[in-house]
Amino acid sequence: MADAPLLNEYKQEFVWRRIPQTLLGGPNLKLGYEAPWYVFALQILVWFIPWIIGAAFTLAVELGGLDVLIGSIVCGAIVGVFVLCVQSIHLYLARSHSAVTDFNANGSLSSSQKFRQLIADDDEIIFYSCFSFITFNFVIPPKRFRPNIVIHSLLSGLLCGFGVFYTLPSTITTLYSSNIGVAIVIFIFSWITICITQYPLTAGGVPPEVAVFRSVDPYEIASLSRFLHVCIFFAFCVVQIYHPSFETTNQVLHILFLFLPLLWMYGLLPPADALILWAVEQLQVFALGGTPVATDLRLLVSFFMSGMVLLGASFLPSEPAIVIYCAAFGFILSTDVTSVVLAIFYMAVSKCKASLNSKKTEPTHYNGEISLISTAWHIVAFGPSVIVATVVVYFRTNFTSTTQLGFQISFIVLFIIIKILQDSQKVYFAFRIFRNCIYPSSYSSMAKFLKRKKVLRILGLIHFSLAKVLNPLLMTAYLSAYLLTSIQLPSFYTALVSIHAYRVIWQRSNSAILIFAVVAIVDLITSSYNSVPFIFTSSQLGTRLLIADVCIDRFLRFCENLWFAFSLSVSSVKDKKQKRNSSIGIIILNIIFFPFVIGTIGLASALSAPLLPLFTLPIFLIGFPRHSRFWPQAPGKANASVCSDSVYYSQVTPYLTKSMAVASYLGSISSVGSETDLPFFLARSQDKSMWIQTLESGYSYISYSVKGLELQETSCHALEATRLDDACQAAFEPGTEHKWTNPYPFLSSVTPIDTIYLESYSDAKNSLTGIVDNPSALRQYHKDFIKSLVWLLVQHWAHENQTTSNQNHPVAKNPYKPDVAKPDSPNAFELISNPAKPNATPHQSKLSPNNVTPRPNSNRSVIIKGRQNLSSSATSLGSLLSSEDRFKLDQKRKSSRGTSQLKPPGVIDDSSDEEGWESGLSDSGFGLPSMQPSHGNKANNGNQQLDLSHSITKWREIPIDENDAISYLHLFDRSWYLHVTSSLEDDGGCWGASGMEEDQMMEICRSVALGCYIIVNVSGIPGKNPSHINASHLCKVFLDNIPWSPHLDWLHKNPKLHQLVLKAHRFSIKLLYDRVAMGTTDLADDEDFAEVLTSLQEYQSDWFIGLETSTEWKTAVEKGISSLFALSHDGSLNGVFSARLLTRRPVETHLNQLSSAAVRSAWANLSLELLYATNDDEERYSIQAHQALLRNLTTQSADPPLGYPIYSSKPVYTSTLPVP
Repeated sequence: MADAPLLNEYKQEFVWRRIPQTLLGGPNLKLGYEAPWYVFALQILVWFIPWIIGAAFTLAVELGGLDVLIGSIVCGAIVGVFVLCVQSIHLYLARSHSAVTDFNANGSLSSSQKFRQLIADDDEIIFYSCFSFITFNFVIPPKRFRPNIVIHSLLSGLLCGFGVFYTLPSTITTLYSSNIGVAIVIFIFSWITICITQYPLTAGGVPPEVAVFRSVDPYEIASLSRFLHVCIFFAFCVVQIYHPSFETTNQVLHILFLFLPLLWMYGLLPPADALILWAVEQLQVFALGGTPVATDLRLLVSFFMSGMVLLGASFLPSEPAIVIYCAAFGFILSTDVTSVVLAIFYMAVSKCKASLNSKKTEPTHYNGEISLISTAWHIVAFGPSVIVATVVVYFRTNFTSTTQLGFQISFIVLFIIIKILQDSQKVYFAFRIFRNCIYPSSYSSMAKFLKRKKVLRILGLIHFSLAKVLNPLLMTAYLSAYLLTSIQLPSFYTALVSIHAYRVIWQRSNSAILIFAVVAIVDLITSSYNSVPFIFTSSQLGTRLLIADVCIDRFLRFCENLWFAFSLSVSSVKDKKQKRNSSIGIIILNIIFFPFVIGTIGLASALSAPLLPLFTLPIFLIGFPRHSRFWPQAPGKANASVCSDSVYYSQVTPYLTKSMAVASYLGSISSVGSETDLPFFLARSQDKSMWIQTLESGYSYISYSVKGLELQETSCHALEATRLDDACQAAFEPGTEHKWTNPYPFLSSVTPIDTIYLESYSDAKNSLTGIVDNPSALRQYHKDFIKSLVWLLVQHWAHENQTTSNQNHPVAKNPYKPDVAKPDSPNAFELISNPAKPNATPHQSKLSPNNVTPRPNSNRSVIIKGRQNLSSSATSLGSLLSSEDRFKLDQKRKSSRGTSQLKPPGVIDDSSDEEGWESGLSDSGFGLPSMQPSHGNKANNGNQQLDLSHSITKWREIPIDENDAISYLHLFDRSWYLHVTSSLEDDGGCWGASGMEEDQMMEICRSVALGCYIIVNVSGIPGKNPSHINASHLCKVFLDNIPWSPHLDWLHKNPKLHQLVLKAHRFSIKLLYDRVAMGTTDLADDEDFAEVLTSLQEYQSDWFIGLETSTEWKTAVEKGISSLFALSHDGSLNGVFSARLLTRRPVETHLNQLSSAAVRSAWANLSLELLYATNDDEERYSIQAHQALLRNLTTQSADPPLGYPIYSSKPVYTSTLPVP
């Protein structure tokens, strides 16, 4: 089997062309096509111009006696004017000449030139002459960001002007006390570095950098990266002038200056923005005692506040003052005070914009809630910390060396106890080798699992009390007694180490106890053997704590990187799927050059930079240093590959982060690790994989970013997910095989730590074969459809009339009781009580609000006044019988009205004789009272008006032929209708119709229900025979694919009714699904109406039944609807339909901790491959599955556009206090 490609042939050629550009700073001297010689000559000339000008002024200074300051200023001015001129000329030519103009100006092309232009590739440039605009545009590209024309011109002058002073041979000779020959060599190579730095400032665009940080750079910030690096060297040269003690440093930097091009080619030096963020974060953590933060804005605000506190401490004149001051502000800065400041700022901005009538700006950096209990907790914790510091500092003379020894032993013991309590919360302990015997042995029974976890929770609360309450107060007392001894105040350095010490004990409690324990052990050893490490010689306690903080952090990073290098090397040979033809040779080289490999790992750890395995092979380089968050954009700002599955991650994220916060203060996810390398976690819940990155932490809060990985697993994804599931199964359901040890202890980057239960959705997918094609179920569907639609219609009309009644009449009233029409309304219908039998012709009427036939047995009738002949364009269901037939039915109905036997639901009367369908019609109460427009202002005693101004009247005019409807009258069950309306009244619903009102409402309901049934299940069916309905039809209608018929257009014109029809169909499918699942498709004659009604009510209130691709489905998931049901099709021609059932319940979720070194190393290689080599081959080696290191999942979790998570949350801040 051939090895997976590292870099395909096309990309190899592309990279070889890029390397000279990176090395020289941007000149494109290696093209993929033929170009005239002058193109290369002009680029070389532009590259050499700064050197030519600088060399001229260097000679003038050395030989002509020109003052070095004047020479440097004039040289810088000339270079700056040169850059400004060439960019201004380019800007002018770009405005006055287009490509067409340039072509016409050189229009006399030879036939060979025309042929070359015709067959040229898209990225190939055709050069016509040395002075054409195309040539000028290629040699000196324009600045994309126009202000950079001026900015880069000024910086060019500064660079070349100071370059003359920095590379002056006489200065170099004096610095190294050497001869002029050495100075000339340093001068030549130094100006090569300056020319490489200058070219990106002269020409537009950004040179291809190996150390690329951003995928998009619209402001050309990367062009300033090399300039910033050179300026750092220049700065030390200036410092050495005023402080001669820096002479050795300046000597080393002058030599290192010559190798800057190689360092840029290696990719070790970070871009300008990454360098600034990294430097600020290192100062924030190690100088000021803070932690990495979630966003760049928060980092700058937090750094600014810490700097102001440090500045205030620098002017305090006495030891008690600085101790109390640092103790108070150390606690304040350890809390989430940055969020409070940003919230106040955004609130002020919102009010200012609101006063200007502009759009309100909401805070985007704080999404937590400030509770009263949490505020009280902070006040209670703040008081004792200041009181302890105050009391101890005033009585510190009473603290002896014996007391100090007691403190030191206490720190060591506390560290051991806290570590044991933390491991007791995890499934594995002792370097993840042995299984915790007190951890629950199984999670199959949620009750038993949580019962055992209650015991562990008690230990977790003890851990919280020791780590977050007792330990900080104990360290506060220790610092107040021994931090400041014989110190001359005020002092900036003393204030610095004091702020660091007092802040660390609250903000990083777990790290603080380790730092204090290590310092205590070193003090005990040195006092016993009278040997003091050089870094601790004559240093105060604050200095020792700061040094220990840095050393412990770097040592832990070194151990992580060393483990990753070892695991990757071993797996590249041991794992057959990872083994390549070159694997053995690479391992041999690593063994031979083992000191260099160790040095590379050590330097990467010292710089807080990721270890970069080239193409994820065991070829180790050093990535450029970057901040802990790793990516340039704030979490959640980069657009994820959002799809229909993203909503499930959005729904579970709040529960997940809250559970993570609880696990944090209990200790299950707390561990000893680098503070600039915050941990990563991977939560596995059924088929969901949630990538969790810790962004920020403090005394009472923690911030996470959650990413959701794709649910439709690829082969590589599935392979790694299977390995992850196996590891979780072995940890949390060990059985007898893995009862005491971890089956994957060493070469795996994943460590299972805990199981939690989250309010999430369990997902079940079942094929509908044998369900929707069940014959009994299909017969039952017709009745269920009518029942569902009747129930929905009654609910809809009741709600509609309740809304109308509340709007028009503040006093509650019967929504269906006819109102008195306005006297002058020409379309008002007047109902007059009259015991006389009406003389009407039902067969001529149309079922419309203006012409409705009376029911023969009604106790009310209509006196027609000024009949108007109102026509209807469509035949309705209101007139199906002659007056004689209706009279016969009425007589039969009267005789049996008192003791009528209601037909059982679900029983279809298949008789075709007249008595059969007449009986069905009679039971349905068919027929409406006649209505006529009322004219004039007449107040008849007892008269009532029927208000049909809502959707009832509109839906009543269904264009269904009356002959088509007769065959389906038996589907409408009058008993069901009465049960629905009575249940609505019993539940306090808005339904108070009686007598004729209820009869006519039932008539309308039946007409609408039967008409919609015919549109859905008859009109579009071949032969218009509902017995031909099959499973495919039911599923297609569920998916809103109703078979077309002329009547369907009318239904689409009534969107509310259309939605009710779809909902009724989907409810009936769910009833069918439940009945088949319960084995109750063959219904008895005594079906319980209450059971069916309860099911429909549950579907309406607790379920969402619809399309999983719809926005309503997404909204239902976000709202936390308890259950969701949908049908789907696999898309193939003969594919099967399947049902998807989501149930909201506590779902077991396995938490796994990832190796930070493995994650950051994979991401560093990903940045190099995609942003520099543009190696986006989907079959490349670096994206293939790696079961031990989860390489494919790690690649997916990267920020877009490099990664492709389907969900990415903004920073989520949660409280880590054991209070609500």
